[in-house]
Amino acid sequence: MDRKKRIRSVVVLYFTVICTVAFSQSHIIDSLRNVLGTQKEDTSKVNILNALADKLEIAGKLDSALVCSNSAQTLAKKLNFKNGVAATFIHIGYVYEDEGKFDSAIKSHEKALAVYKEAGSKYGMSLCLSSIGFLNSELGNYDKAIAYDKQSLALAEEIGYKDGIARDFQNIAAIYKRQSNYPAALEYDSKSLAIYQQKNDSEGMADCMIGMANIYVNESNYAKGLEYGFKALAISQRIENKFVEGVCLTNIGTAYQEQGNNTKALEYYFKSLTVMQKLENKNSSATILGNIGGIYFEQGNMSQALVYEFQALAISKELGSKQVISLTLNTIGAFYQQQARVYKVAQQNPERRSRSVYPVSMKDSLYTKALSYYFQSLVISREIGEKKTMVLNLNNIGEVYMLQKNYRASKAYLDSALTLSISNGEKDNIASCYKDLARLDSATGNYRGAYENNKNYIVYRDSINNNESDRKIARIELGYDFKIKQDSINAVQENTNIIKADESRRKSIVTWSAIIIAILIALSAGVFINGQQIKRKRDKALFELNMMAAEQEKGFLKVEKQHVEKELQLARETLNDYIKTMVGKNELLEQFKIDIENLKNYKANK
Repeated sequence: MDRKKRIRSVVVLYFTVICTVAFSQSHIIDSLRNVLGTQKEDTSKVNILNALADKLEIAGKLDSALVCSNSAQTLAKKLNFKNGVAATFIHIGYVYEDEGKFDSAIKSHEKALAVYKEAGSKYGMSLCLSSIGFLNSELGNYDKAIAYDKQSLALAEEIGYKDGIARDFQNIAAIYKRQSNYPAALEYDSKSLAIYQQKNDSEGMADCMIGMANIYVNESNYAKGLEYGFKALAISQRIENKFVEGVCLTNIGTAYQEQGNNTKALEYYFKSLTVMQKLENKNSSATILGNIGGIYFEQGNMSQALVYEFQALAISKELGSKQVISLTLNTIGAFYQQQARVYKVAQQNPERRSRSVYPVSMKDSLYTKALSYYFQSLVISREIGEKKTMVLNLNNIGEVYMLQKNYRASKAYLDSALTLSISNGEKDNIASCYKDLARLDSATGNYRGAYENNKNYIVYRDSINNNESDRKIARIELGYDFKIKQDSINAVQENTNIIKADESRRKSIVTWSAIIIAILIALSAGVFINGQQIKRKRDKALFELNMMAAEQEKGFLKVEKQHVEKELQLARETLNDYIKTMVGKNELLEQFKIDIENLKNYKANK
């Protein structure tokens, strides 16, 4: 089977955003730290610490996020603030998740779930159940994952929590995608996208678009996959979410690799690897390393391929990520299969045979090693229900048996691979299966069968690689590049306007008087120079435009400042109202206790 068929896609994580002020992550973090410095040791401080931990985790500052969560937990326990305690367990779970410690993350979310159940918070319970479901899907426990996601969805629908409904739709879609049930996956992702679009939630829209892009790529609809991939990338860069940006870059690389454009694929994989390593996201890094190794394998650079694949295998074993382990074992098996082919060619050529690094008895040993890795991968892929990887292994095992002239075994595995790939609807794998069956029929003298299978191979191959698809992809790339350039121009212009506005505020009345006099002199001189007339008008218009832009910028900053102050004031008032309500409730309870005691005394006396 062609090696490009074993590509992995990074699974999309969902995010819970607590602070919604429309600034970049770094500005939000600074603002929260400033507010924290003036806060009393009360529940408000717990909430601010949890919000800060959330933002630090999203920004990839995991150690700082953990410190914040632990501080919040200590204070929340001291105040007996149950919702605050549960929130700290959730954020600690997110940190473990980013570090690839999925078992620890599950335990942390289970602790949060127990606290929320005690507090009777259905919102919190839904959030925890969804997180536990996602983590189980990462570990390949798909039945458990769907069970948790459906519990979460039921609670979210019961309380009308739209963000939770969209999140659970998205997580269920991801599981169906892993099981190669693409129509169901697309249905759930589309439902989720509709909710996020209704709410104008950019981060949610980007996550859904990533999921849909992966589905289209798996269905060999590369133009549609890249269209959604570039849309999601543009959103992630606009909202400055580095993790989502890294996922988008990986999936765009996947689309190019599936299409056979390895140069573009490597470009995007290395960009994504840089982002994920800076975020210390081991799970995504392992996926990308494996994909890079797969490309070097296709290019015949075996030493580089193994370096990247064994890095991916080591990380995925450390994390217990069965999906990545299975795919990496498959690629290492393919390496040994390829070396056996090299050996075979060398033995057929006297000049190459003299330079061969393998002894004469090595060929069968290499095939045995290849089969060993393929069967290990097949066992894991069957265990976790990863159908696409199952097809890869079945097809590769069939190839090795064909090369060993064990034609009966080869036919059995190739037929199984074809049946499964047809049920998955994966055109690229169907084409590969027909190609290998044609080779097998030719080797066994079944030339009519070879003709029919080769004809089917050509039909599926041509349905994937067509000029219209290439033209669509070119238009998508051109549109994305133009948008990036336009955004860059707009950003430069915006910065220029801000600088000019700052300078204008610092200038004194005397300076402005001098400028005005100079302009009047220039205008007077321009009357006598007819050739400069057009230039003078253009300069004057530009000056006035800059002045207007400066004033508009001042107004914008003033409104934005007022908006932030109102948001902070509203938050303080909400917290104060909550505290007053709780105090009132406590007073009523105390009075109720007194009344009960009085009633008991009265009955006793009577």
